[in-house]
Amino acid sequence: MGRKRKTLDDWCKEHDLQIATKDSEGTRTLVCKYCNTEMVTDPAKKPYDRIREHLMSSRHKKFKTASKEAETAGTSQQTLFDMSCRQRAKETEADGVIHDFVRALAYSGISMHQADGPLGDFARKYCKAAKTMPTGQRLRLKYLKEAFDKDMEKIRDDMRDVKVSVIVDESPDITGVPTINTLLCYYSQKNVKKHVVLVDVDRVNASNSCTVASAVSKALLTVGKTWKDVVAVAADSAEYMRKMVREICQAEGIQILHVKDIAHFIHVSVDHAISLPCMSDVRSVVIKFGALSR
Repeated sequence: MGRKRKTLDDWCKEHDLQIATKDSEGTRTLVCKYCNTEMVTDPAKKPYDRIREHLMSSRHKKFKTASKEAETAGTSQQTLFDMSCRQRAKETEADGVIHDFVRALAYSGISMHQADGPLGDFARKYCKAAKTMPTGQRLRLKYLKEAFDKDMEKIRDDMRDVKVSVIVDESPDITGVPTINTLLCYYSQKNVKKHVVLVDVDRVNASNSCTVASAVSKALLTVGKTWKDVVAVAADSAEYMRKMVREICQAEGIQILHVKDIAHFIHVSVDHAISLPCMSDVRSVVIKFGALSR
């Protein structure tokens, strides 16, 4: 049998804790706590020779002596490893502040480019962790997506074992393209509260039962749900919405309550009533009386 391969802890103990372990992007490696120099631990690269060479180097001896003298004098002089850890902590804190700033802008309906104006200047001036906050374009391209992904992960975790209701609406976006907005309503067991979250906005070429069903199915998958987790669908009274719910129930062998939007009923009925000829006559009379009373 071959010799047992040494672990990182074995290397640390063997060298009197002159070698420390450090997390680096999810991996662990040996790091000299005095010089912040990473050590090779691949057996094919003779790790002992590499470590011994470093421990005998003048650079290592210099930093180690300075650290020992600081300990003897009772001062708190930091090693490069300590400074590296503190720097990473500062960067993590700064990222957290920037993500929270991006969320505050997004939830308030404020453009990311406001970070280039007085609002961003205020944050950089009075918040130490935000001094290195990037431009609005950088916030939009990088930090907005990261904040969204983190929030979606929290939502997925929050609704992991609960049933949901779907709220779906089709309306043209600002360019006139049909857009399907999917919201999910659920009751959180963690904070004992009902939540309604917008999970997907999907642009489609046309609105029909197939495109709506596809958009909602995709939205459910983003939070780890299927149609079997849905108890109700709230939508308008359009025929293709009723058809969509009916076809889903038949295909999945489930029962889903279709809650029709009352506001849509009122809109349709009022719009139909206003278009009647008698309403046109009433409108003309009102306009004439209004002109005479001036």
